[in-house]
Amino acid sequence: MDPSNPSSHSISAPCDSYPFSLPQCRPDEPIRLLLLSSEAMALALMDGMTGQPQVVEPVGYFPVSQTKKGAFLARSSDEAAIQAKAETYGIERLDVTSVNGPAFRAVLDTLKPHVVFVCIWPEIIKATTLAHAIDYGHGHWPATFINCHGSLLPKYRGARPYLAAIFNGDTQGGYTFHLMDEGVDTGDILFQESFGLAPNETRTSYFEHSVAKVGQAIGPFLADLKAGRIVARSQGGEASYVPQQKPHWGWIQWHLEPQVIERRIRAMARYVNLLTTLNNVLLGFENGHLVQAEAEEPVTLVLEKNPRPRFQYQPGMVVANTPEGITVATNDPGTHLLLTKPMVMNMLPSESSRMINTIVPGHQFISPFFDMELT
Repeated sequence: MDPSNPSSHSISAPCDSYPFSLPQCRPDEPIRLLLLSSEAMALALMDGMTGQPQVVEPVGYFPVSQTKKGAFLARSSDEAAIQAKAETYGIERLDVTSVNGPAFRAVLDTLKPHVVFVCIWPEIIKATTLAHAIDYGHGHWPATFINCHGSLLPKYRGARPYLAAIFNGDTQGGYTFHLMDEGVDTGDILFQESFGLAPNETRTSYFEHSVAKVGQAIGPFLADLKAGRIVARSQGGEASYVPQQKPHWGWIQWHLEPQVIERRIRAMARYVNLLTTLNNVLLGFENGHLVQAEAEEPVTLVLEKNPRPRFQYQPGMVVANTPEGITVATNDPGTHLLLTKPMVMNMLPSESSRMINTIVPGHQFISPFFDMELT
């Protein structure tokens, strides 16, 4: 391979494992790094990569709010915090709108980053950007694009890996630093770290743990990368993909075991509305958790003339409606599901509140059946 020829530089080599180095970076200079990230992860990465000027020099960051898909984040607290932290560290803010446009490639020519580090980014980076050759003064190469993905690849390629792990009941999570190619999370692996997931782990808490772990790992990883201690390897084993979000993800499947329902809620809550119906009226909930059935729970159902014992409650049947939420029976007589912040979908809040107040014990929630898999 001729290192001065950009066409011979393979971003993701096909061999099983090989020593990986940065031909763009001279031994006597730090890694010039351009950051593409968002949310709390961007803050953790900025903190983690600073403080070792002999290893890494952050030369710029691209605010996700300047992209078309991330424009809605322009006024978010995270974006403001990222900008403030970048100013504190003296990291230049890029004035571009897409990684795939000529303006971004011009930035690459100007800033000459050795590494473009990507984490939680809404754009798929195209080959024209990945292969764009930069004049480093001692040769022409593309920058090395490295992505941080929130799973142990090749498991859960694509978006929402945290959601999929909780939905499927995984007990181990982790993240991967990998080279980027034209595929979706298919590039060779540079570094992985696994860690345990708690029995009550949520999608959000898993993400927060990953943020902390990645923030701690990025500095040592870059030091190893600079020193040539990284061994890249191709992704082995069976790959899985998280599908695009589907409208039916939020439907509560009352026929399932309560622990499965609750696990899916921990994955979906505050990402999609939790859905069910009452008399063909669509209801939504923000969150939910399992509660133990009360030993002295009233057994008389409002809608029936004859008392009905608790063990005959049907899955999806309302047990109680209180200010805390709506308690619903599951297929386990000793376990109910408390659903919080109920609302009638597509209805004004005042009208929704009035209708929610009419829900009484004995009402039957019904959801369409979906055989859901997130792999």
